[in-house]
Amino acid sequence: MIYLFYGQDAERRLKERRAFVERQTKKYPGLTIFRFSADDYSPARLEETLVGQTLFGQPLVVILDHLLTVESRLISANLPTMV
Repeated sequence: MIYLFYGQDAERRLKERRAFVERQTKKYPGLTIFRFSADDYSPARLEETLVGQTLFGQPLVVILDHLLTVESRLISANLPTMV
């Protein structure tokens, strides 16, 4: 399942995300949380995290923080070669 927290009110968005993680932690005591930010994101690391999980494995939350920022940087850096 995918949950998306978005909006211009960063404080509210963060509050909702924290509440979600807290609820999931209570529901699944063995929950594993991975966080990827724009600064430390790599597609290979994300794939490794997701593929390494089995269907009936430990519950998992993956937080992707400001991931579109990474995509914007990649596009900006490669724009001259795309033209």
